[in-house]
Amino acid sequence: MLHSANSQQPTANSQQPTANSQLYPLITVIVPVYKVEKYLDECVSSIVNQTYSNLEIILVDDGSPDNCPAMCDEWAKKDSRIKVIHKANGGLSSARNAGIDIASGDFLSFVDSDDYIVPEMYEILYSLLKDYDADMSICRLMKVNGEGNHIPDVHNEDYPDGVMTGIEAIENWMNGRVNYIVAFCKLYKKFIFENIRYPEGRINEDEFMPHRIFTQCRKVSETSRQLYMYRQREGSIMDNIRKNFSIKRTRDVFCIYHERFAFFSEFGNDSFTSKIVLDEYSFLLNTLKKCRYLKYRKDLNPELAFVVKEILKRPGLKMKLRPVKLLLFLCLNVLGDILHLKKFPPEI
Repeated sequence: MLHSANSQQPTANSQQPTANSQLYPLITVIVPVYKVEKYLDECVSSIVNQTYSNLEIILVDDGSPDNCPAMCDEWAKKDSRIKVIHKANGGLSSARNAGIDIASGDFLSFVDSDDYIVPEMYEILYSLLKDYDADMSICRLMKVNGEGNHIPDVHNEDYPDGVMTGIEAIENWMNGRVNYIVAFCKLYKKFIFENIRYPEGRINEDEFMPHRIFTQCRKVSETSRQLYMYRQREGSIMDNIRKNFSIKRTRDVFCIYHERFAFFSEFGNDSFTSKIVLDEYSFLLNTLKKCRYLKYRKDLNPELAFVVKEILKRPGLKMKLRPVKLLLFLCLNVLGDILHLKKFPPEI
C-alpha cells in the first residue's frame, strides 16, 4: 500500500540490518536537507523502514536555518545506519555531491527531503537490477500535494516492466519521460558517479545529468510501479520555477541545451543533436514570447545566433523549423517595446 502523509508514523528505532542483510549489497541513500522540518520525519521514516534493510543513509544538512540540523542528529541517534553531514549552504547539487563523496555503498540512490518512498522501493529496484543484470533501475513517481494527497498527472504514461539499452533510455528521456530526468526514483551502480558530479550553482541541475549517466549504462531496467512520492508544495524551488520567469533559469536552460549538443556531437549521434536543436528552438520561441524588454532579448542573442546557425546548417531542420518565424517574433517583440504593450514579469 502507498504510504499516506496522514497515516501513522513508523516507530523511531525502525528496521536495523539483519544477519541476512549481509547477503545483499549495501545501498547508500543520499538525502539533501534544507528548510523541510515539516516533512523531514516522514521522509526519513520511509527510508529507514524499507523492506531492503542493508542501507547507508546519509542526511546532508545543507546549512538549513531551521530545526532540520537537530532533527538529523536525532535520527542518527535512533538508527545506526544514518550518517549526518553538516555543511554550509551550497544548494541541492552541492549537498548531493557531498553525499556521493563519502558513500560506502555498492549502489547509490537519492531522495529529496520533502518527498517519501513506499516501503518496497529498494527491494524492487534492486531486484530489477539483479534480474536484468542492469547498471541502473527506474521506477515511476506519483505526484502528491503538501498533505500527501495524490495529484492526477495526465503526462504520467503507463509503460511495461522491462529492460533497455542506455541509448534506448536516452531516447525515452528525450521524448519526455519525466522520471528519466530526475535524480530520484532510481537505483544506480556506484561506478556511474566515479567521474561525474552534479553541477553546482545551476537551476534544474538534474537536466545536466541524464546524457552523462545513461551513456555509461549497458542496460537500464524499469518498473511501471509508482514507488516514489514526489511532493509538489507551495514555495519550493520547482514551484517558483513554474510560476515565475527568471533570466538566470533561462540562461541555465540554454546552457543545458548547449552542453547536451556538445556532448552528443562528440558522441557522434546526429539524431540526438537534431532533436536537441528542435527542443532548443521551441524553448527559444516560448522565451521570446515573454521577453518584451530589449535588455533581456540582448542577453539571449548568443542563443538565438546558435539556433539559427544550426538550422541553416541542416536542410532537414530548416524545413521543419522555418527560421522566418524567429524574425516574426523579434519584430513583434520590438513593436511591444515601442508601444509598451506588456510589462515584463519580475525576475526571481
